Amino acid sequence: MTIINPNVLTEQANSTKDEKLGIIRTRLKAVDWTFPGRGKFTGIHDFHWYPARFIPQIPAYLIDSLSKKGDLVLDPFCGTGSTQIESLLLMRKSLGVDAQPLAVMISKSKTAILPKATFEELQTSLRLELAISLSYLNNLDVSGTKTCNLELKKSEMVKLDFEQDNFDWNNKYFLRAAQYLAVPEIFLKDKWYHPKTLLELAAIKKAIAALNEIDENVSDFKNLCLVAFSSILKKCSSQKNHYSYVADNMIPKFLQYEPAMKYFWGQIAKYNLALQQLGVELRQVYGSISRLKELIQTQVGDARKLTFVGNETIDCIVTSPPYQGAIDTSTAHRLSTYWLGFDLASLKNTEIGARWRRSRADAFQEYSNDMILIFREMNRVLKPGGTVALVLGKPSARIRPMEITSLVYEQLVGQLHFTEICPPIIRQTVPERKSVKSIQEDIIVVLSKS
Repeated sequence: MTIINPNVLTEQANSTKDEKLGIIRTRLKAVDWTFPGRGKFTGIHDFHWYPARFIPQIPAYLIDSLSKKGDLVLDPFCGTGSTQIESLLLMRKSLGVDAQPLAVMISKSKTAILPKATFEELQTSLRLELAISLSYLNNLDVSGTKTCNLELKKSEMVKLDFEQDNFDWNNKYFLRAAQYLAVPEIFLKDKWYHPKTLLELAAIKKAIAALNEIDENVSDFKNLCLVAFSSILKKCSSQKNHYSYVADNMIPKFLQYEPAMKYFWGQIAKYNLALQQLGVELRQVYGSISRLKELIQTQVGDARKLTFVGNETIDCIVTSPPYQGAIDTSTAHRLSTYWLGFDLASLKNTEIGARWRRSRADAFQEYSNDMILIFREMNRVLKPGGTVALVLGKPSARIRPMEITSLVYEQLVGQLHFTEICPPIIRQTVPERKSVKSIQEDIIVVLSKS
């Protein structure tokens, strides 16, 4: 009988682990992290503006290097779902979590790949609902809608003169239309939109809500339409400056008509094309797309307390944590929040590292405390030997320096005993990060759980 020395087994295991980390290290050193010639966000990754998105090549390369097919990849700050889409294309399962419900909606919309006939049927139903909503407003732009057979007497039709220099917002016919179309009251007080654009937007929202959710296809289509609707809200507004003006509640001084119907149907066509292209890619990978819902999950949640994620169930974490003092994600999406009925105050107060907190004396400590809770949750849910990649933003000197990299190493390596796979990777952020001008470069930290 041969007696096996347990010390030899330990040495062999350590050797195998070291070899694996060595291969990962070599791969990470071999790539040009600026990904020259990558162009702008396109296709499935260009559904909706969102601050501080990382280019899809970053999570794609990290996932491919740090995990294997069939692994479960977590992004606790999933944003618009780039990590999840790239995980899917690389035959990994994924879980995306975000505290912002809009982010979850956007992420889910990226897998709403419906049969062509089903999509066309639902689109026709939506056009009809729009025509009905606008049928008594005889001078609203309904371009893109099919002719509605609903006929009204002339006395029942509402004609509003939107060309007046000083539109009467208290006009009883306008207010009646606004009430019927369920215009959010805040837009009758805070005038972000030309009155004609405002009614068109409300009609779109009302028509989407009217679709009967008889099955999952209709639910997916409605979510896709709401994301398309949300994506045009800034463009339809009369605030033509950067999103920071919306975040700071700077209501436009002059109102300009924008054709909401044209923009909306343009987005729907664009989304449909991108989804069909993704469907082709996924069929090449999987042979079928019938099991997508089993492979990719997204839900609203708090990265500081992932109660719905079991202990040691995650193989790999790829994420970009919030930047301290650089962005106000909640208020940057103020218009979407109003239209979609989210609680702006609640979202604002729970946002980690928000820009509006940066002048507080304890802003640094508050952010650090949140990140420590997040690191502990990462440690809890990650399997032994699992990997984690954090894409960190380094702020300019204008903001009080928050050395997030030091905090990562202090907590994950020093306190939780993670192993550094390679030295921090530095990459320049231009032109990708134009929406966050205070972030000059990214720092990518790659670790392994012991």
